[in-house]
Amino acid sequence: MSIIAALGIAEAVGLTGWIKNKLSGSDSTAASVANKVLDFTTAKTGESDPEKAMAALNANPELAAQLKKTLMANEHAIDMAPYLDRKDARAMHNQHPEQADKIADGIMKFNLPYIFILLIANVLAMFFLKDFSAILAIVSNLLGMTIKSLFDERNCVTGFYFGSSMGSKNKDENNQLAVNKRSI
Repeated sequence: MSIIAALGIAEAVGLTGWIKNKLSGSDSTAASVANKVLDFTTAKTGESDPEKAMAALNANPELAAQLKKTLMANEHAIDMAPYLDRKDARAMHNQHPEQADKIADGIMKFNLPYIFILLIANVLAMFFLKDFSAILAIVSNLLGMTIKSLFDERNCVTGFYFGSSMGSKNKDENNQLAVNKRSI
């Protein structure tokens, strides 16, 4: 819903292509960017309902121009919106670690055996489906994607608990400093 509202606001202020480019990432990235655009819109128009905000922007070209200028001036904050939730997730984990720890424990315990089982299934599929190349290709691709997803889950858990690399951590700190400077 917020993505559709952000696109409507972009059309009202004349930034359709610019906002579409910002929303082109994953669903969670697009949702974070859209929410940031809606936050700026609410601050500028005083309307928390996106439809009312779009109506106000369409009725008042000067307000639309001001919002366009605000969005362009805060491009970095909009770009950083998807990354700010990581900091909040770690802070939340420090207060309520039980559920996250149970999930992480399950991922770390069970993903490797699942991966091993899927690898065996892939070998068996190659043996039994060798005469059916199209089916074998589909099955192997599905198993490969599943195995990659299981490895990625383990990677995310490890990254969450042990943090990111020093270069990435420094980059995040520098980006946050830049956001703070722009908002001053």
